[in-house]
Amino acid sequence: MVKQITVTTVNLLDYPTQTLYLSPTQPSFPNSPSSPITNLHFIIIPGNPSICSWYIPFIHELHKTLLPSLTPSQRCHFHCVSYAGQGNSPRLVGEINDNNVCELSGDRSRIRNRNNGNGGKSRNDVSQTLHGQILHKIAFIDYVKATHFSKSNSSNSNSNSSNSNNNNNNSNSSNRIILLGHSIGCHMINKLLHLRPDLSSLTLHVFHLCPFIRLRKKLFHRLVLSSPPLAEFLLQSSASFLSAFLPSKPFEAIASSYMSNALHIKTPLSRKVALQAASSPAFARNFIRLGAEELRDVPEEFDVGELAELSGKVNGGVSFLYGGGGDVWGPKVHYEELKGRVERGELDSGSSSSNVTQKRVDVNFESRIRHDFCVREREQSVIVSQFVARRLLEEGGVGTGIGIRKRSKL
Repeated sequence: MVKQITVTTVNLLDYPTQTLYLSPTQPSFPNSPSSPITNLHFIIIPGNPSICSWYIPFIHELHKTLLPSLTPSQRCHFHCVSYAGQGNSPRLVGEINDNNVCELSGDRSRIRNRNNGNGGKSRNDVSQTLHGQILHKIAFIDYVKATHFSKSNSSNSNSNSSNSNNNNNNSNSSNRIILLGHSIGCHMINKLLHLRPDLSSLTLHVFHLCPFIRLRKKLFHRLVLSSPPLAEFLLQSSASFLSAFLPSKPFEAIASSYMSNALHIKTPLSRKVALQAASSPAFARNFIRLGAEELRDVPEEFDVGELAELSGKVNGGVSFLYGGGGDVWGPKVHYEELKGRVERGELDSGSSSSNVTQKRVDVNFESRIRHDFCVREREQSVIVSQFVARRLLEEGGVGTGIGIRKRSKL
């Protein structure tokens, strides 16, 4: 039976934000109440634009791939978060001020709320800047810790009866994070772990899936940077045009066929959500302003020192996966450049108590996947999920290695 993913809107840094959650499956084998439970929280940071629904097939495939290999004491939780100011409804993109969402305090020492007046940064500093979006993802991880991490012995002492069937509240349980970034989400993960070193000790592994670093002076790059207002105007005009025709069923059918055949968005849900988002001028505004900052401020090569520091702090290391198909957002030249640095030992991490160096960064290339794998044929999500599972099984942090599906080979 396929488990249902819960879609929830939570308030992060004063932005209604769409999140996904797939809860752990009850194992088919018994587990002693006294056995320690390890809760593994897979947290997906999407690319730009960020539509959580696009990652549903990938979450299901990752769940199916990992489940046969888990030990009796392991539980996998899957989380995904959209960006501030992005989504497929007026409320999510800021067109409607709706406070009827789950409240969670954000980091208002850095990003002020919308009622702060002129004394702090504007609310757009969250949705339209990289730094704001990074703080937004930190707020989401804190939300996951507050709502899904297992409770301590003391917090469970008065609620054992009501939570007797909740695996997440086992008093002997521990929690680990596996971070999965996609495209610019990889950059955000590096920066958020730098801003919050305490999260590194909780992180079992970091996965960078089709990572984005700044394009090397491509035509689109020059167009957006030369006139951001013009690019914004064109996108918003296109969105207004789409919204005017959306009630038409024939137009929807034509648009859906175009997205399936030309853009390779294969699932009906992904096409429907993409069309809803593309017809929102507010979404277009937030997307292009954030994208312009990405193209302007993200470095043209990886920060080797930052990566070496990151790989030395997380428990399992950092794994990169690049795709084929002439990917302009994560081109093969970036893969070759980074792989060369790894082979030359530039990213080796050393132990302060010994002279031993460890290779904790691995760089991989898979020609069958594309940058937008999450919305393409299901097999692409299968390939990526198997890559993630295989790395975790190899390092011993997850499962026993028994039962992993062999539908494709990396």
